[in-house]
Amino acid sequence: MRIAALALLWAATGGLAHAAPSDGCAPALVVDQWQPFVELAGGPPADAALRRLDSLVALERLIAAHSAPDAKAAALRSRLWQGLRDYDLSAFYKALPETDGPWRAATFASHATDNAYVISVADARTTSLADTGDSRTRIAARPAGDADAGDGFTLSGALDANIGPIGWPGVAQAFAKGLLRTAAPATVSAPGDTQQAAHAAFSTLDKADRPLMAQLWYGLPATWQWFAGIGRIESLTDGDTSPPGLHHLHYDAAFSKAGLRAHYPAVADYLDRIGDLMTAQLTVRSAAGQWLRYTVDSGARRITLDAWIDADGHLVPSVNGQPVAAAALGADPRSGRFETRLDTAMHAYGLTVHMNDLVTHWRFSRDANGARFVGRITDVPQTRVSGRAFGIIPAGMLDAIMPADMASFANRFMARLVASDGGQGARVALSVTDRDDGNRLQASGQGDFLDNLFVRFGVRMMNGRVLPDADQLAGLRRLLGDGLAAFAADRDRRAGIGAADATCRVR
Repeated sequence: MRIAALALLWAATGGLAHAAPSDGCAPALVVDQWQPFVELAGGPPADAALRRLDSLVALERLIAAHSAPDAKAAALRSRLWQGLRDYDLSAFYKALPETDGPWRAATFASHATDNAYVISVADARTTSLADTGDSRTRIAARPAGDADAGDGFTLSGALDANIGPIGWPGVAQAFAKGLLRTAAPATVSAPGDTQQAAHAAFSTLDKADRPLMAQLWYGLPATWQWFAGIGRIESLTDGDTSPPGLHHLHYDAAFSKAGLRAHYPAVADYLDRIGDLMTAQLTVRSAAGQWLRYTVDSGARRITLDAWIDADGHLVPSVNGQPVAAAALGADPRSGRFETRLDTAMHAYGLTVHMNDLVTHWRFSRDANGARFVGRITDVPQTRVSGRAFGIIPAGMLDAIMPADMASFANRFMARLVASDGGQGARVALSVTDRDDGNRLQASGQGDFLDNLFVRFGVRMMNGRVLPDADQLAGLRRLLGDGLAAFAADRDRRAGIGAADATCRVR
């Protein structure tokens, strides 16, 4: 799934080509378009990196199509899932089989075989992570009752996975090279038939971005053909003139209702059920300015991403909409602090819950062992509720018959989360190692969660919209599998090209 996500993120980007078509150098354009994936899979030489990429794609396809929990793991996972689905934290806690004082826990281990990705209940002390794809997931909980704050539980989760050749700074380099190819024009245009195919597939794309889209299509034609059947790209760049050496990215993409209905009806049903549940905006900021802005609109099935980059593909902060080139992120920063800010509006059953300024404070560090991100949620966001429940009952009337107004319940929930870890706030962490192979991805999180009747009722109502049923989950798996299959077909095409002609200068 990581490969699929990166492929779609990178593929939804591009650079504007101004040179005349040159079919003799067109293969060099394909080689250039695959450079981000070479970096992701451990770096040059390209042939060795792409062989490693083959193994990673095969693993992702196995996970998407043939994840197979054994009987014990399936039964335990079902009990835990029911507790989370119903937000019954007491039942969730009791279902955890391991005990250590007030803590209860469960450990799952996963590994690939020739024909399945096997998931089993494991011993955290003996689980091996020797092979690419091996992973260990540990979930734990303990009661966290408080006379003033109310009943609750501390929930903790940790993932440790062997991700093979994917390490730091390769991930950062792949990201920068991908962004660069989304903004800086290659000197070789895509062939004419490719330009026609890309324009026909995305006819609503901004005219200035069409040559750029054709370059992307030529690099991964099967992947783009697959996506064009279920979605559309509205824009890739801002379109305005950028300062010399800088590029303003503005990606705007959406799923097609008709396309999904035709190709993946179960996924279409799922997105119909979600409907206009959420609009959200996530911004990444630091003292230097705003680094990027990401928005999602579930009703329109649309996502946008806005950012500035420099001539090397490194992010550039902006202040009042203007880029600050001197503060560019650079190739391999060693440390830094930033924050993510989330503003959301949740629409359900006639009510709208507005939550603003949900801020996570992050610290980044880099050393010889890899890179690490640690975040804390330390501030209670602003919450308000409006609308009529089920289109009939005003929010104020609901407040009158409840022991506290609805916004207060949301504020209490967040206040409890912010008070986690002795007042330091809920914690999340992510790290990636720096090795030639056998890299480790480690992710963890811990926080205190309020558990009472009214919170449980609200979460259950929301889960009724968000959680897919069995058929919809199978449809999502099929969609992912088809996307990976298209990417694998593009990889086979890339293998037939070999090295680029040295006389063809693409950049």
